This record gives sequence, structure tokens and C-alpha cells, in this order.
Amino acid sequence: MSEEEMVEVKLKLPKAVMDLLRALEKDPTKYLEYSIMDAIRADLDAGILTDPETLNESLKLAFKHYGVLLD
Repeated sequence: MSEEEMVEVKLKLPKAVMDLLRALEKDPTKYLEYSIMDAIRADLDAGILTDPETLNESLKLAFKHYGVLLD
């Protein structure tokens, strides 16, 4: 996904949550990125956001990059 345009997002999380992630995960940032992508995938699958069939190829590649497979 080196060609994919990325946007930086600033998150505010409780310090205790970040401390936990740092203790349990090798790369908390990657964990958060995957978790967000997986939550969006779940909402797409449930029809909460939109029909996954309408996703463009760029968005499908972004999900694939994070190992999040769309049904």
C-alpha cells in the first residue's frame, strides 16, 4: 500500500489504556490502526455504514493492507 494516501489522525485515549497497550502489544499504533479498520469493516458487514459492494478499489486495498478482509 505504499501508493495509498495516508492521513494522520490524533486520538485522545486515557493514559491507563495506552499504558496497557504498551505493556501488551509490541506496536500499540499498529494495534489501534487494525482495530479501527476492523471496526469499520464490521459496521460495513452489518450494513450500518453502507453496502460493502459499493466500496472503491482504493478503499478495498486499504482494508487488505491491514489484513482486514471484507465479506
